[in-house]
Amino acid sequence: MEKAELEEVAKGKEKMLAVKELETMDIPRLRKELKECQLEKSGIERLYQLKEEMAIVKEQEIAVKHKVLLDAQKQLATQTEEYLSLKEELKRKSAQIHSLKDDHRALETLKAEEIEMWESKFAAKDRQLLKEEEVVSETMRELSALQQKCSSLETQLAEKVNEIRNITDIKVAALNEEIRIKTGKLENLERMMATESQQLSKKKEALSKLREELSSLQQKCSSLETQLEKSERRNETLEAAEGANADMMTVKEATIAALTAELKEKDKFLQLSKNKVLEPLPSLLTCNLPLKWSNPMNMPLGMWAGQAVLLGGNIYVGGGGAEKNRGLLKFKMEGNVWTLISWPVENFGLAVVSDQLVAIGGAYKNSGAIDEVWVFNPATAAWLQPFPRMPTARSWASAIGFKRWVIVAGGSGKKCVEVLDTVTKEWYNAIALPRETARPSLTIDAGNPICGDGEIHDQHISSSAHS
Repeated sequence: MEKAELEEVAKGKEKMLAVKELETMDIPRLRKELKECQLEKSGIERLYQLKEEMAIVKEQEIAVKHKVLLDAQKQLATQTEEYLSLKEELKRKSAQIHSLKDDHRALETLKAEEIEMWESKFAAKDRQLLKEEEVVSETMRELSALQQKCSSLETQLAEKVNEIRNITDIKVAALNEEIRIKTGKLENLERMMATESQQLSKKKEALSKLREELSSLQQKCSSLETQLEKSERRNETLEAAEGANADMMTVKEATIAALTAELKEKDKFLQLSKNKVLEPLPSLLTCNLPLKWSNPMNMPLGMWAGQAVLLGGNIYVGGGGAEKNRGLLKFKMEGNVWTLISWPVENFGLAVVSDQLVAIGGAYKNSGAIDEVWVFNPATAAWLQPFPRMPTARSWASAIGFKRWVIVAGGSGKKCVEVLDTVTKEWYNAIALPRETARPSLTIDAGNPICGDGEIHDQHISSSAHS
C-alpha cells in the first residue's frame, strides 16, 4: 500500500516537472514540431497505403505470370508431342529416301543407255533442223517482203479510212443539223397543235353558246308567232268593233305587216338552213353582213362542191363537179365579169398561200385520183409545179392556206390530213379526221383550222365539225 502511494507521488512529481518544462518551453516552436510530426504521420500512412497497393499489384502480376506459365507448359507439351510425331515421320522419310536412292542408281544405269540412243536421234534431228532453218529463213525473207507490202497497204487503208471518216463526219453533221431543224419544226408544230387544241376547246364552248342562242332565237320566233296570232285575233276583234279609230287601225295594220314580213324572212332563213342541196345552181350570192344576200352575176356554168378563194381582189371558184367546160372560174368584182380558165383537172382542192393560187389533187377525166400540186400565175395565166407531189393521191379534198402552209383534208374515201410547207417544200402528216369525208368545209379561226363534214356527191350534208 505504501509502495503504491509512493509510485503515485512519483508520478505526480513527474507530471509537475513536465508542466514546469512545458511552461518554460517555446510554444510556437512546439506547434511547428507538432505540425512536422503530423506531416510525418500522414506520409507514413500514405507509405503504408502504397505498400498495400504494391502488394496487391504484385499478387496480380504473380497470378498473371502463373497463368502464362501454365499456358507455356501446355504449349510445350503440345510442341513436344508434335516434335515426337515429326521425328517418327522423319525416320519414315529417311527410309523412303534410301529406297529412292537405290531406285535412282538403277535408273541412272538405264538412262546412260537411253542417252546414247537419244544422242544419235538428236544428231539426226539437228541435221533435219538445219535444213528446216534454211527453209524458214527463206520463208522469213518472203514474210518480210509481205510485211512491207502489208504496211504500205495499211497506210493506204488508213488514208482511205480517214477520208471516209471525214466524209462520214461531214454527212453526219449535215444529218444532225437537218434532224435538229426538223426537230425544231416538229416542236413548233406540237406547240401549234397544243395551242390549236386549247383554242378548239374555246371554240367548242362558243359553239355551244351559239347553239343555246339559236335555241333562244327559235323560242323567240315561236313567241313572235303566238304574238302574231294574238295580233290577228285582236285585228279581227277591232274590225268587228264599230266606231274604232281609223288612225289606230292603220298603225296596228302597219305593225302587223312589219311583224309578218319579219317572221316570213326568219321562216325562209330557217327553211334554207333545213333544206338539202339536190342540184347545182349557176348563181353567186354575196352577203353584206348584217344586211342581206344579193346576186350580182350568175356563173357561166353550173358547179357543185366547188371551192372559192380571194386573191388580188378577184374571186376564184373551182374544184367542183360540172356537167361541161371543166376549169377554173375567175370573178372580177369590178364590173362583175366572169372568166373561164382552162384546166383539165376536176374535183381538186383550191387554196391561197403567200399570194399564190394552189390547186391540189383532183382527177383527170375518166381517171383516178392524182397527187399533183399546181400553182396558177394570174399574170401569165400559166400553170407551174414548184412543189413536190402529195404523199396521198386524192380527189374531192378540201384545201386552205394559212401563213406559209397549205392544209389538205379529207377526200373521196380519205380521212387523212396533210400539210405542205411552201418555204421548205416539205409535206407533213397531221392528225387525221374522225372519219372519211369528201369535200369538207375548211376555215381558219384565230389560227385554228376548223373542218366541217360535207359528203356532197351523196346529196346530203353532215352537221358535224372538227378542228
